[in-house]
Formats: sequence, C-alpha cells, structure tokens
Amino acid sequence: GGSADAALPWAHLPVRLQAASDLLATQAGLTDAQGRWEVPWQRVVHPSDVITAHVDTQALLGPTYAPLWNASPVAVKTRPLTWKSVRVLVAIKSSMHPTDPLVDFARARVLESLSQQLPGATLASSATSVATAGPVQLTNMGHDVVLQADISWAFASALGGRSVWYEARATLQCTNLWSQDIFANAQPSVQEAGIGDKHAAKQAVNKLAIEMAGQMAEALKAALSDLL
Repeated sequence: GGSADAALPWAHLPVRLQAASDLLATQAGLTDAQGRWEVPWQRVVHPSDVITAHVDTQALLGPTYAPLWNASPVAVKTRPLTWKSVRVLVAIKSSMHPTDPLVDFARARVLESLSQQLPGATLASSATSVATAGPVQLTNMGHDVVLQADISWAFASALGGRSVWYEARATLQCTNLWSQDIFANAQPSVQEAGIGDKHAAKQAVNKLAIEMAGQMAEALKAALSDLL
C-alpha cells in the first residue's frame, strides 16, 4: 500500500562521497536496511566543507551497464550542532494522570524555561513518548535530541488548615537521536506547599518543570560541549 510517489529506502546501495581528503575516513560504503549510510569523519565538519554523494554505478551495475545510468552528485547539506543550534523535541506525559491539564501546564513551563537556558535552540513539544530506536525515525522527525519525561504528583502531608504539601516527581531521559546515545537519566523529585490540593499540586508541578528544564539544559550543554 501507500502512495506511488512515497520515497522508499534502498538497502545495500553502493554510495561514494567526494570531499576534502582530511575529512573522509572512507569514500565508499553501502546503505543499511533503512537506506542510510553512517559516515565516519576524521575531523569536525565545517560549514565551508563541500561534500557531495553519488550512487557508485560501477559497483552497482558493473562496467558494462554503469554508463547507462547518469548518477548526478547530490550536495550533502551540513550545519553546526551546538546547544545554541540544536533542534530539541520535548516529550512529556503522565502515566498516572494522562488527561490532567497539569501535564499540558508542565510541558509549557519546561519549554518556557528551556527557551531561556538554550537561546537559539529550536524547541518543539509532544504529548506522547517518542520511540528513539531505528534510523527511519531520525529522518522523519527533524530533531537532533529528544528530552522525555513521565511525571506524577501526589499528596505528601498536611500543614494545618487548608495548606498542604504535594510531591511531584519525574523519570527523565535525554537521547541523542543521531547516535542513539542516552546522555542523561534522572529522577528529579520536589515538594511544594499550596492552599488546597489543586493549588498545591500545581505549585509542585511548576517547581518540577523548572527543575527538569534545568537538568535537561545542563545535560545537553555537557553532551555538546566539545562542539562549541
């Protein structure tokens, strides 16, 4: 099924690269089952580097039929990846309170805090967890890292009168979508007081969101510090 115009991955396709000799560790390779080829670089790629790729028709078709396919080179677009230019997907959900408005509130507060700590980064949000395994995901999502959290909150103790303490906690994971490396795992937990359960819960979730954003930003800066 699917559209006739839909792009399909070409597995085991021989590909060749052209670029500066000190950049490429190898010039030829085969695509994987998802039509991707992971290229090892010998040094950091600079915006001024000119990189082109083309199908290796000699390897694919042999010398007799290779001239029948005019394999035009394709320019490989690159961009610097730092914590100031990174594309971040923030995926926050609550298994315990899946439809509670506080989940949307937490997501908005995390994005607001991250935008202040990661100036220049492109931020987007999702209400569901993101499967990070598999290269097909990477080309379709348009993000470099995903910051995921499953949050919850509950009554902790009474202060007297209508004042109560609420605890909010999260299971937090940060993943580099290109390498699939998990560069942060954390379980932040906070407590905050409020007047009545609803107010106290919101106060605790707000404090948790700020704490999560701080931990996410620091982990991301540390993960990309060698690129600054």
